[in-house]
Amino acid sequence: MTFRRPWLLTVALALAVALGTAGFAGCASASHDDDAAPAASAVEEPEHQDVTLRVAAPASLQGLIEDLASSYAADKDWLTFDITGYASVKKENVAIAPIEVDVAEELATLAPDEDAAPDTGDDDAPHTLPAAEIVFHSSLTAMDNAEDAGVADPKTRVDLLQEGLCIVVSSDSKLNAVSTADIAAGSHPLARMTGEGAYAKRQDEALEAIGVLEGGKPTGYYASNKGSLKSYDSVSTLFKAVSAGEDLVAIVKTGDLYRYGGVKVVGAIPARMYTPLVYPQALGVNIAGLENGEQVDEAARSFLTWISTDEAALRIVEKWGYSFRAA
Repeated sequence: MTFRRPWLLTVALALAVALGTAGFAGCASASHDDDAAPAASAVEEPEHQDVTLRVAAPASLQGLIEDLASSYAADKDWLTFDITGYASVKKENVAIAPIEVDVAEELATLAPDEDAAPDTGDDDAPHTLPAAEIVFHSSLTAMDNAEDAGVADPKTRVDLLQEGLCIVVSSDSKLNAVSTADIAAGSHPLARMTGEGAYAKRQDEALEAIGVLEGGKPTGYYASNKGSLKSYDSVSTLFKAVSAGEDLVAIVKTGDLYRYGGVKVVGAIPARMYTPLVYPQALGVNIAGLENGEQVDEAARSFLTWISTDEAALRIVEKWGYSFRAA
């Protein structure tokens, strides 16, 4: 039996409107014909032509999308995903095999990924996107740019996924709880991501709300104790520093926990303290020109609908540190 979150139906309806899904309308308009022939006791699955769905996603979402694709296609031998992550190595025809990881245990023991693609947080920078039937982006502005460039279909866009901020320390630290008040008081040295990217902007919004920064500059305890606020210019170096420092504290995106590791969560940043980190999705504009465009279009829409409505998909989304926006 499947138990769904109350707001999940709202998300599903929003996606259905964008994708033009017929399922909901069909339920409303179906008639009951007493003379209709009885339904067959067993309904055979229709035969499918082989379909390859090309998916373009930012490096920060690539692991999540691969996990979702593996789960969705596990019982669909006709479906293959070709997932490309921006600023990361292209993966051709991703093997379709379920990924089984107990994240609750793994998060405390994962070491920083030496090969992880550098992430400066510059999510709004222009990207040269590969041809794709499904496009995910790492910010609202980036998807706006993709639409303007004729890569993503604005009629199918849904600003679906979102990411929060949390407080972390090294997985080896004895600290188990750090509050925003602790950060404001300078109880522990603080790691800060610098730059103009979306992550750095949201982090600084939170630091301003907490009282660490004022007008972008250290204030209070951090103004008078210069070594208490340590700056890093990439997410990977920040995670390495935090994982190696017993009492170094940082505010990071929830989605980066699984991607980099080496840390544990000791607190959360209230959502009111920063602008939400939103990840839009849309269909690519190239589908109509494909030889099997009708089948590809149907497969792409079904996959996106599954992401927003299926309990298994929701568990995967939450495992990677993301959630659905309650539209």
